[in-house]
Amino acid sequence: MDLNLKKCFHAMLSIGLVAAMAGCGSKVDNKVSDNKADIDRQKDIQKTMVENHADSLKDNIEANANVKVNEVELQEKNLDVQKEALDAKKEEIKKVADLQKENVDKQLEYSKKTVDRNAAVAKDGQDQAGRELKQ
Repeated sequence: MDLNLKKCFHAMLSIGLVAAMAGCGSKVDNKVSDNKADIDRQKDIQKTMVENHADSLKDNIEANANVKVNEVELQEKNLDVQKEALDAKKEEIKKVADLQKENVDKQLEYSKKTVDRNAAVAKDGQDQAGRELKQ
């Protein structure tokens, strides 16, 4: 029995060592698994932070672009107003020029009539002078 007791003791010791090793292995496996889970959580947090930062940058870019587009649109409106004012000024210049040309035409007609009357008076004067000389 003494031999059987030794064999039994060795068997129990072996089983205990295997169980202890298995327990250690299980603890190591759990620790590795926990570490991997932590890495995955950190990865997800970092991805979220990077995505949020990228979204923030894109929002800032879009806001800046909108401000610049609004500035350009305002400049366009100002240029449209200036163009309308210049077009109105151009039309006014044309109207004034047309009125001035009409005035010149009226003065021309008046001057021609005056020349015609003066010529007629001069001819009448010549006729009168010629009659007087004949008498």
